[in-house]
Amino acid sequence: MSVPSLPVAIIGAGPVGLAAAAHVVSRSLTPVVLEAGARVGDGVRRWGHVRVFSPWSLNVDPLAADLLTRRGWTMPAADEYPTGREIVEQYLEPLAALPEIAPHLRLRTRVLTVARQHLDRMKDGRREQAPFLLRLLGPDGEEDLLASAVIDASGTIDSPGPLLECTRIPTEVVVDDMAALEVEVDAFGHDVRGNEDLGKERRVE
Repeated sequence: MSVPSLPVAIIGAGPVGLAAAAHVVSRSLTPVVLEAGARVGDGVRRWGHVRVFSPWSLNVDPLAADLLTRRGWTMPAADEYPTGREIVEQYLEPLAALPEIAPHLRLRTRVLTVARQHLDRMKDGRREQAPFLLRLLGPDGEEDLLASAVIDASGTIDSPGPLLECTRIPTEVVVDDMAALEVEVDAFGHDVRGNEDLGKERRVE
């Protein structure tokens, strides 16, 4: 099978992954959406009770919205701020159910590795012409998938940044000529009590 005829592998069936699938379909290419969770938007569902800081107009991909509208979908009020659960139920689930996307969605399928077929780190010749080889772990065990391209839309919910793991360290700072103000900072020296303006400060040893 030639590389151009292979599907475009999309890792993650969240807002970015499903929007990417819509764009792939719009280019007359075939997507395969690989979602480790049991449902689309698995990561978003974990904070489904939280209301986001951006309105619907910034949470819906225009091209995805166009595909949905053709099937009778109605866009939520553009200036309202949805919760994570509302994003899943009113946008991601209808998008994933579209006939252009649903047949290419694979749930409970985790991507273990991504490489170029028949190439390793020591072989660079004609690398760009080789298809991608993905090792998957699904309900029926491990399998390989060839793809013409790979879009990583897995997000960071399963791999949080180091700041979330820092220990809070009590310390003391001096603000201008005012009396010492006791604050609590993390290991990077960031105030974690929510003080918005500490002015000019210096650490007191």
